[in-house]
Amino acid sequence: LAGGELAIGNGTTNNSYLPCYSLYRYSYTQQIFTAAEMGGPSNISSVAFEMANLAQQRTFKIYMMHTSESAIASWIPAANAQLVFDDAQTLVQGWNTFEFTTPFAYNGTDNLLLIVVDETGSYVSGNTWYVHSSTTNCSRYIYNDSNPYSITSNPTSAGTGLSVRNNIIFGGNRDS
Repeated sequence: LAGGELAIGNGTTNNSYLPCYSLYRYSYTQQIFTAAEMGGPSNISSVAFEMANLAQQRTFKIYMMHTSESAIASWIPAANAQLVFDDAQTLVQGWNTFEFTTPFAYNGTDNLLLIVVDETGSYVSGNTWYVHSSTTNCSRYIYNDSNPYSITSNPTSAGTGLSVRNNIIFGGNRDS
């Protein structure tokens, strides 16, 4: 995060599942970013996702945690994840920055797990986000129309693994 920002990915492919799926009322996603990509310890104070097409505003909870996992073959238990953002976000086509209420102290040695819980409660077709190719099972998503997801227990269904992640910018300060 030298200079305050760390950008990962510059893909031009649209994806409607990451970081959230707006065709259902609720969704839950996990994405892994490796320690090598993160480049050392930092205090992460924001995350930005690049939106390709906007059809509806959404309400998000964003969590972060350290993990030794390098793939998401099944849900990574996240009961100890830190809530960093909990609010409705005014979305725009292009980059959308989510400013954290409390920075996440990334240790620089573990991989970073980014979790997005969409609690909007309504749905519409058309929200898409830019993604880039990465390693197999670097992300996972699930959605439903019944109830919001909780990080205190893993979803009961396996969801779907992907080999793409969002184009993303982590904002913050690099530790000395």
